Amino acid sequence: MPRIAIAGLDRHDAAAAPTGPRAAAAALLARFETTSVAAASAGAAGPADFARRVAPCLRRGDVDGVILCIESTAHPHQVRAALRLVDKPALLLSLPADGMEPDDAAAGGAATARRTLVAELAFTLRAERANVDVVAGRGDCAATLERILHWTDTLGASRRLAGTDVGILYAAADGMPRAAARLPVLSNALGLRFVALDSADLGRRRGAVSRFRLRRKLADFDGAIDIGCAPAAIDAVLRTACALDDMVWAHRCGAIVHCPGTHAGAGHALIERTLPAGAALLNGRGLPVAGRGGVNAVAARCVLEALGAPAACAEPVGTHARRGTTAWAVDVPHRHLAGARRARIDGELRVTQAIAAGPVTALALVEPAPGTLVLQFAEGVIVDGPDGGCDIALDAPPGDFTGARCALGRGHAGLAIERLARYLNLDALRAGQAPTIR
Repeated sequence: MPRIAIAGLDRHDAAAAPTGPRAAAAALLARFETTSVAAASAGAAGPADFARRVAPCLRRGDVDGVILCIESTAHPHQVRAALRLVDKPALLLSLPADGMEPDDAAAGGAATARRTLVAELAFTLRAERANVDVVAGRGDCAATLERILHWTDTLGASRRLAGTDVGILYAAADGMPRAAARLPVLSNALGLRFVALDSADLGRRRGAVSRFRLRRKLADFDGAIDIGCAPAAIDAVLRTACALDDMVWAHRCGAIVHCPGTHAGAGHALIERTLPAGAALLNGRGLPVAGRGGVNAVAARCVLEALGAPAACAEPVGTHARRGTTAWAVDVPHRHLAGARRARIDGELRVTQAIAAGPVTALALVEPAPGTLVLQFAEGVIVDGPDGGCDIALDAPPGDFTGARCALGRGHAGLAIERLARYLNLDALRAGQAPTIR
């Protein structure tokens, strides 16, 4: 959960009204007591006075965001002076003046003027700072609290993304893979950090795995996966699994993308062959590992899991026009997305896993032009879940969604994706709909 500082800005030094900003700040502090770390309330005769009183709260270095409670009649200069103290994402809670309901019919022109003022303030602040959002309403209103919770959830998701290190596993003999050209775009847009991992290092770690660790890893596999391959093959898979664990721990990786090589020799070929099965347990516990240079697919899975949706890397492989469904090939999913049947490793070291029926969201990171990123998504329902894939009835016509590798997440997360995209200043596009001009 994000850590939040909360401050209330009253117009005067007089005692705060029960529905005023100071009271709202105190109520929010109690509401978010498990995530908020500080609160300050101050009546302010001017911007300098407010800065003096609440600067210690707004300038805390150990918080992820700030909620500033104001009255709708607060002077814009005073609000801007307060926001200049904040170098983190901020939410303005604009409260009705003197306890007036925002849609109070008896208030007539006053309520209309208030809504106009809030809209103008929001437009101005967003033009000046992309990380300022405005919510208008009473602090104890359920709809207002829901919007505040949406903001804190989005803030938390962005922080989780920014704290994720993605390892790019490749053969140094081949040079940096072509997928590396997309890394700056993903890093700038989502905040992901990328770490270069040499497959030769993974090979050395494979050779150093002890028999004791192999027996323990085999017990882990037996508890989660049905093994249908030869003993020599499973020994190679277990070594790769142990080496991956070591590499993840050494580099603090939150995800790994394997970029296949062409000139790295037999050792790298063995890693390529055993990696999908060796990474099955990591994928199952929510640490994405994808092959074939699926950088965008892993990044999309990171986005969904940051939003709280257990996910898997996947790829649409065909459409059933008469049924209106899309067939998908799915990598080993997060255990909370998997079906009741256990995963299975066959004689060719392929891993299959049934996906549980229910609502899902497909998310693809599309680059329509160099240097740009669009979050394309579609919501749907799994209507059939054979091993290693599933048929999904999407809310878009079959074929309208991207044909590239992407991610599937449990539940309908379209609104959360749109909020996150708006927060990150990106475009989100629901499949089947025309893009909007921002």
